[in-house]
Amino acid sequence: MFTFGFGARKCLGQYSAEAMMKYFFYHLIETYELGVPEGDEDGDVLSRDTWVPITKARICMKIL
Repeated sequence: MFTFGFGARKCLGQYSAEAMMKYFFYHLIETYELGVPEGDEDGDVLSRDTWVPITKARICMKIL
C-alpha cells in the first residue's frame, strides 16, 4: 500500500491498478489449474502445513 502514497498526494490510479490485478488473477485461475509439485529438483519435499513463504517453491500450471 505504500506504493500508492497517502493523503492528498495519493495516486489516482490505485483503484484501477487494483481492479486490473484482480482481473488478471481471476483469468489466471480460470484458465490454468495451479498446483505444487510433491518434491523439487533437490528431492526436498515441500510442506503444505505452513504459512511461511517458501522461496524455492515451484508452481505447476496446466491449461484446462
